[in-house]
Amino acid sequence: MAVMIFPFVEFDAGAETLGDLEYRVMGGAAVEITRYLGEEETVVIPDTINELPVTSIGNYAFASCSSVTNIIIPDSMTNIGDWAFYHCESLTSVSLGRSISHIGNNAFYHCPSLISFDVDPENIIHASIDGILYNKDVTVLIQCPVGKIGDVIVPDSVTIIGDRAFSYCPYITSITLGDNVVQIGNSAFTSCTSLTSITIPDSVTTMGHSVFHGCYNLATITIGNGVTSISDWTFAYCSSLTSIVISEKVTSLGEYLFYDCSLLTSVTIPDGVPRIGERTFYYCDSLKSLTIPKSVTNIANHAFYSCRSLTSIIFEGDAPSANTYWAIGCDDLVVYYYEGSTGFITPTWKGKPCYPLKVPGEPTDLVATPGDGQVSLSWSAPGADGSELVEYYVVYMNGEEIANITGTNTTVTGLTNGEEYTFAVKAGNRLDIGPQSEGTTSPFNVRIISPVDDSYSNTRSNEIHWLTDPAGMTVEYSIDGVNWIDADGATSYTWSVPSDGAHTFHMRAVDRAGNMVERSVTFTVDTVAPTVVSRTPSGNDASTQTAIIVEFSKAMNKSSVSITVDGVSGTISWDGNIATFAPSSGLKENTEYTVVVNGKDIAGNDLEETTWTFRTANDGALLLIGIVAAVVAAGIVGVVMFMRKR
Repeated sequence: MAVMIFPFVEFDAGAETLGDLEYRVMGGAAVEITRYLGEEETVVIPDTINELPVTSIGNYAFASCSSVTNIIIPDSMTNIGDWAFYHCESLTSVSLGRSISHIGNNAFYHCPSLISFDVDPENIIHASIDGILYNKDVTVLIQCPVGKIGDVIVPDSVTIIGDRAFSYCPYITSITLGDNVVQIGNSAFTSCTSLTSITIPDSVTTMGHSVFHGCYNLATITIGNGVTSISDWTFAYCSSLTSIVISEKVTSLGEYLFYDCSLLTSVTIPDGVPRIGERTFYYCDSLKSLTIPKSVTNIANHAFYSCRSLTSIIFEGDAPSANTYWAIGCDDLVVYYYEGSTGFITPTWKGKPCYPLKVPGEPTDLVATPGDGQVSLSWSAPGADGSELVEYYVVYMNGEEIANITGTNTTVTGLTNGEEYTFAVKAGNRLDIGPQSEGTTSPFNVRIISPVDDSYSNTRSNEIHWLTDPAGMTVEYSIDGVNWIDADGATSYTWSVPSDGAHTFHMRAVDRAGNMVERSVTFTVDTVAPTVVSRTPSGNDASTQTAIIVEFSKAMNKSSVSITVDGVSGTISWDGNIATFAPSSGLKENTEYTVVVNGKDIAGNDLEETTWTFRTANDGALLLIGIVAAVVAAGIVGVVMFMRKR
């Protein structure tokens, strides 16, 4: 007799059923619900089955029960297993009885419609406020329901934000943390995609990994002075984050920290951080300049991978250990270091142009004169040895940079009377040019700021900006090497080209000693909108396990492309110009779905919204027919098959 095994079939030989509930008796004294088999919207779990108390909901018991909207859990229940209600996509509310003492890992993970937890007031372990689940004394915020909308104000009693507490809450627009929070768990705010800003109070001392991973609308964040370590992946894929000031008390930055933060333009690395980790600034396309404090002794592989706008890094201390992979794709990057530092090699270091800087003198005699809601600051310029190197002054308030000043006085307004403030001023410098004789190599700084090399534009008229240091050089420029024009002191030029395609901006600068340097960038003008050239699935027989595949006519800005399928969650992967949307779980049988595709190409041209529908087949019926046919064809007897169609 042949034996056939179907690994996709689950069968619990010890399971019994009561209506739509599958259960098992544990130790002859209590009942655990192991599976829900029905299609009802409201499920009321009984207190007893066969006179035995129902005390537990097993792991995955209600997983992917798409019809259930409301769960009422009895007072006899003490335990909810891991992933118990995973992907119950219609579940809107959960009523927890007075005896619930344990809620398993990810018990309500990926329940996109869940808006409220309702805990019995007599429960001695848990509590709910405004639909959010806490421990009884409201010191630990356990979970915010994923479907919650609007603003959340965390009670002042809360000291711990639990792991994944707000994970995948896409409709929360703001979160206010109280001044007693000391710990924020792993992935606490992952994929809070409507969150635009947040302040981490000084009371917080511990933050887990991936805390803001995927918060792609988070534009500003303030981290309090209590945090000393920022873990791996904390801001990865925060594609709207433009700037961040990290407290000077932070002594550790994790790997992949700003991974694909494509709009990040500035970040302050505190002195005390010993290492820039692997892929810390990976694909930070808008980052233009950075200062590395003297505490940094190691830079890992790919730390600045493809930071295509990065043109300068100033090292305040000795050269850190690094290999030639530390800044791949940073084609315009120039390294600067202060005279007296060791380990740097000119004219190139670790594959990058490298030049020395003189250490500027520091300003002295800082005087702060308080007024009504303001403070007037004045200081003296450095002595003669360094004063000619000072290009600007940086003003700090309470350790954070607030202004760049070219003079030696300023007024800070908007302050609170009676509050204490700390101010400091630091001098900024430029390259040491020094006298140049004919035939020598000039270390002057000439760079094209925008556009960057290999960039795209969707208009035929744009501005080009450049920087020369020192000022006063003779500069000429042209488009495609035709009609050289004297810049006449200008640092920008509005170019116009007659057609789409690749074009090159050329620039040449000559200093007073006659030394010349040339720069060029090549950019592509593309004014043609992208289109969808193919799409699947379509028709009426799509599998419930199908992926949605869209092929575009040209390269797309991947971060701008959205593929929505009637609220189905999933992830997008790419192969060239082909995007594949993989649903997080199987689609419903015999159901019509509408697909909507939007996005921009890499030049910024808008794709016209593309919409189509498809219908899934009855996969369960087709599978059963196929298996029976195969068994008959093979002439196999004695085959037992267990199938359950949800």
